[in-house]
Amino acid sequence: MLPVCVNRFLFLLASSSALLSVQWAVHANAAETDMGGVSPHHTSATAKHSGKATAVGARAAKPRKVSTKALQGKGEEVLVSHTRRAISHNSENVIGRKELDQQVPGQNILKAVGQLPGVSYSSTDPLGIDTWGASVYVRGFFQNQLGVTLDGVPLNDQTYTTTNGLNIANAWISDDISRVSVSQGGGSLDVASNTNLGGAMQFYTSDPKEKAGATVSQGFGSYAMKRTYVRVDSGKLNSSGTRFYVAYSRDFEKKYDGPSPSFMQQVNAKLVQPIGDKSKISAFFNWNNAEVYGYLDKSLGSLAKYGWRQELMYPNYAKAFNYAAGNYPSGWDDLVSGNYTQLYDAGQSTQDYIGGINFDMALNDNLRWQSVLYAHRDISNATYSAPGVCSPGTSLPGTCAADGSDNGSYVEGQVPLSEQVWMNREMREGFTSALDYKIGRHNINVGIWYEHNNSTASTGYFNEPQLGQGSPLVTTGPYDVYGAEFAKGWAYRWHTNTFQFHAMDRWRILDNLTATYGFKSTVQQTGGGNIAWDPTGNYSGLNAQGPKGSITSAAGFLPSVNLDWRFLPGHELYFDFAENMRPFNASSYASATSPGPWMLQDQAAFRAAKKGLTPERDFTYVLGYRYSSRFITVYHGWCGWLPL
Repeated sequence: MLPVCVNRFLFLLASSSALLSVQWAVHANAAETDMGGVSPHHTSATAKHSGKATAVGARAAKPRKVSTKALQGKGEEVLVSHTRRAISHNSENVIGRKELDQQVPGQNILKAVGQLPGVSYSSTDPLGIDTWGASVYVRGFFQNQLGVTLDGVPLNDQTYTTTNGLNIANAWISDDISRVSVSQGGGSLDVASNTNLGGAMQFYTSDPKEKAGATVSQGFGSYAMKRTYVRVDSGKLNSSGTRFYVAYSRDFEKKYDGPSPSFMQQVNAKLVQPIGDKSKISAFFNWNNAEVYGYLDKSLGSLAKYGWRQELMYPNYAKAFNYAAGNYPSGWDDLVSGNYTQLYDAGQSTQDYIGGINFDMALNDNLRWQSVLYAHRDISNATYSAPGVCSPGTSLPGTCAADGSDNGSYVEGQVPLSEQVWMNREMREGFTSALDYKIGRHNINVGIWYEHNNSTASTGYFNEPQLGQGSPLVTTGPYDVYGAEFAKGWAYRWHTNTFQFHAMDRWRILDNLTATYGFKSTVQQTGGGNIAWDPTGNYSGLNAQGPKGSITSAAGFLPSVNLDWRFLPGHELYFDFAENMRPFNASSYASATSPGPWMLQDQAAFRAAKKGLTPERDFTYVLGYRYSSRFITVYHGWCGWLPL
């Protein structure tokens, strides 16, 4: 891997942007303060039938005035407000609500992150629902090598079918994220993560509004794209300031080269209970359901022969049936990817539940305690139709082996394809807790993180129907329409315990010179392994029991140093250096995203690997200059990494 360093000029002007959406917000009073540290929508419409409307924005949890212009008309006031953007400092870039509002509503929040210097984001579908086709890099580090959190809750690995995390698109509705902080250095020491090698992304949910109201947003686009968003805010419920909101979003889109749909819906809710003037407790919950038809994996050979507009055969099941029986075009076998491009469908279905309680308590004027309790449950299925693995439950007697292993030897009466399903499950629970103490020019922060993850991964095969004797399986399930799973390729189960400790000091040496330094210690133990395999070798190379065992990854001292010098108004120089370690994570045989020791095929190789393998570990550094003004930000950086 080579470091990626980018020189980037960002021009940010106070102007609104046009989106293919309509948004209407109704509030009891237009005076609002968002305590989530977020600027309000830079172009907003507020309906009010009586009284005088005012607008108050918020940044960094402090109310401030913004320019407003009220348009009078027939008992209503339409309020247009302009707010300043979020301000970035040091190796940290901050995206505020103003910038987030400039992307298409419902789009994966990582699209906005991809506009930052040194960050690259791509997706196969416009909204970024398909996590198989979405990826993000920060200075060359992939999305499974970054620290990612939501309100302090670790999201860990952002890749497709992970057994150690949750993609941010499935964790919270993008409209209800108030800001994003992206560190392109080593990532802050207090970021809870067992995937951070080179940088961190911290997402923050918006707080409930202090005034009751509702927001409805409707978007439309090409290829049948429709997006609906509804949010209801309770406003202050009592003198102590208790308030909450509940929001719902529904996304639908089709492919540019096929009729396959993608669908996702989410519900999130947040409750805030202030305690005095300086403390609060907040609780949050999110439920997500995504049903996605994936794009066909194209090869150079297939592109050269058939071009870009080739797709999975869905909904033409008869064509897929005949192709699987061997009746495909001449020359098909000459393609680089072979005849396995004759797929009927592919996709994924995911359901996620994540919730937690945040405590932010001022114990006295100098001491603050912050803690998060959280839990996350993931149910994911990823599918491909499997030509060559026949369906014994629907084939005529004697035409398909009981385990479907005829391997393409089609005979009359056989159903020559089936549905292969990768089934991943996670149950994570944990907590973070930290104390922050101010003394003189020092802010000393000490904290811990603990997480337990019970995860499983397996692959199985399900029957497809005879032509004309029923509808084919839906790639997003259910899969047992024509009987239970008839074959198992492999299955794994793991238990992972992660513990992290950090200690750091933010020392304001001079009014314009700050040093932040400290270290973290990480210990992670993962135990488990293969619990099912295919002795015939018909479905994978894992034809004997795979490895089982425990591996501990540990680093007692991972240092970090950061210097920030604001030598002139708007000008700053900064330096960031950190050592990081990414522990061994649970990964199954044939894992596409997270290689690890359990991918080996026998116990002896696993024992040998335990003796010689070490977790990924590196030094990362960033040296940069930034100029910031109201209208323009100029950034120039030098960066790199050294493997250990």
